[in-house]
Amino acid sequence: MLSFLSYTNFNDPQGKIVPHSYKGWKGSCTCCWYFPVAVSCLPLSAIPRTGFVLEQSRLFKLFLLPVFLRYFLTSKTVHSAVLLVGLCDAGKTLLFSRLLSGKFKQTQTSITDSSAQYKAKNDRGATWTLIDLPGHDSLRPQYLEKFKSAARAIVFVVDSAIFQKEVRDVAEFLYVLLTDTVICRNTPTLLVACNKQDVTMAKSAKLIQQQLEKEMNTLRVTRSAALSSQDGSAGGSLYLGKKGKDFQFSQLPMKVEFMECSGRGSKGEEGDADIQSLESSLAQL
Repeated sequence: MLSFLSYTNFNDPQGKIVPHSYKGWKGSCTCCWYFPVAVSCLPLSAIPRTGFVLEQSRLFKLFLLPVFLRYFLTSKTVHSAVLLVGLCDAGKTLLFSRLLSGKFKQTQTSITDSSAQYKAKNDRGATWTLIDLPGHDSLRPQYLEKFKSAARAIVFVVDSAIFQKEVRDVAEFLYVLLTDTVICRNTPTLLVACNKQDVTMAKSAKLIQQQLEKEMNTLRVTRSAALSSQDGSAGGSLYLGKKGKDFQFSQLPMKVEFMECSGRGSKGEEGDADIQSLESSLAQL
């Protein structure tokens, strides 16, 4: 079989383009070692050390270019995970159980991740890998590092009942997430689930958003000042929001939603959870 590739032997004074034929599939070829194609190719032994050229540039466009494109398009990371993150005791594991089975479950502080397939409540029947990450501050970094590149969405769970006490810690964790280079590049949807709305003293989603924006604005100033004092320039860090303006979640490159929910539900353990707004947002991913 005659290969569509040919090489120029630069040692040949006449510089002829000499076609080569090669039967079988042995070894590798410098033109298609990474991109096998259904044509016969030149073995390494048949190619002169001085190099080779394509017979015509149009052959590259017709045959190799589509293969290159297919390789790069299919080699991208698939973002199919929904991460449940937040501080300890925010109610992540109960939400994890409610989303999967609808049932109430007694939970305890997680020390490792849990994952399962979650089918979105929509006509498309989309399926995501739901992953519950530990909330302890000594465990969060390693698990976030492990799963962040696969995140299609991040559900940031907030304990609305004691938010006033935890606002600084919540803002700091959120700041770390939103200035992470991988997360900024992939821009997963951010769903801030203001949980435990069944508790009387729970703060509303609107109030939580406003207080977090204010706290994040303060954090942005102090973090930037700390970096500048260390190396004389804050240029190496990711700037959150827009310079010269107070921070707002609407300035971020990813979609952000705040919603109210309750993993326990208003009727307690025997009743249903109040997670319709969360399920609706997950259905739109």
